[in-house]
Amino acid sequence: GYTYSFDYAPVAGQWNRISIHGDNNGTSLYVNGELKQRLEGNKKEVTDAKGKKSTMHIQQTLVFPLKQIGATANGFNGGIRSLKVEKL
Repeated sequence: GYTYSFDYAPVAGQWNRISIHGDNNGTSLYVNGELKQRLEGNKKEVTDAKGKKSTMHIQQTLVFPLKQIGATANGFNGGIRSLKVEKL
């Protein structure tokens, strides 16, 4: 699936300008113009049916939930004053 989490929580009761930038290598979180975290992939050791071990590379590219923001599990919980989606 595409459930990636940033290790960041905005201060409750304060407005923040949050930008999420994605490219073919990963996803970056900016808060008020400052880079807070970049998700740029992980490695996972896997074993195939024959017992051979190898490394799987996981790229954390951007998949953004535009249909619903505020799911009951792992969703956004807060207010949105404006939302702009653009291709840079």
